[in-house]
Amino acid sequence: MLNIPDLNRIKVFHYVFHAGSIVEAANMLHVTSSAVSQAIKNLEQEIGELLFQRLRKTLVPTKAAENLNQVVDPFLQQLKQVLKDLNQVKIEAMGRLRIGAPPMVGSKLLVPLLAKFKETYPAVSFDLMLATPPVQVELLAKNQLDFAIVDNVDVFSKMIPVKVTKLMSELQLMVCSSKYYKQKLQGDISFSRIARGEFITYVKEATDAKLWFKHQFAKVPDELTSVLSVDNVDAVLSAIRGHFGLGLLPKHLVEAEVKSGALIPIKSTKRDYVNEIGVLQLLGRKPALVETRCIEFLTKNFNV
Repeated sequence: MLNIPDLNRIKVFHYVFHAGSIVEAANMLHVTSSAVSQAIKNLEQEIGELLFQRLRKTLVPTKAAENLNQVVDPFLQQLKQVLKDLNQVKIEAMGRLRIGAPPMVGSKLLVPLLAKFKETYPAVSFDLMLATPPVQVELLAKNQLDFAIVDNVDVFSKMIPVKVTKLMSELQLMVCSSKYYKQKLQGDISFSRIARGEFITYVKEATDAKLWFKHQFAKVPDELTSVLSVDNVDAVLSAIRGHFGLGLLPKHLVEAEVKSGALIPIKSTKRDYVNEIGVLQLLGRKPALVETRCIEFLTKNFNV
């Protein structure tokens, strides 16, 4: 396997090739002529080819130098453009953002907000990954996301070192249909009875239901039965209406049906169960200006 030549010598070669002079190249590089000559000599030894021939007071590139320059020149031009773009990103809100979000939050809340953000910053584009919080945290840890929006942010922010920005608080209720309440629970909302129930959960591991148990009873059942897992609020509500079992839903979404008695809330403590939604950013990583601007925008507008 061939070794890649010393890139510092490639840089010197580039200047010598275009200047046609050791002295001029040295002046442009702010080094001595002997240092340039030595770099070219070492590069020739490294690749096993003569690169320049002296003709009177001018250096004439050999065929090997011409071939090398065909690779080096485009590479350095592209490198200059990349560095220019990176510098531009530092002073302007532009570039491509990689964002993670739960499917429902992403499609219903986030996408419309990103469209509004783009109206102000037209030079921004997005890669949106819709996934559960554990998957997002894993991608964030691998630096495959710029930031992640997650439910139960207080829980998932403890998995890796992150900066947390709260977006909104959402009151949630564990509810079931009145038919399920009468036939399956028979009015018993004790820990042991509820723990034996059937649950509609947002992930098959039933993390959401377990967190609710911890809040309500200060303990979690050893096992929970998830009869349906689906990361979609409308689907969870439909399943509850169809007497599938118990599920967590935003309070504002079910208030009317709770008032009418169609849905029965399960609550054994006076404290509301709050789902905190927030942004996670990996610590130790410097965010681009566009990322900072986007999170600021989401913080102001997420409840809208």
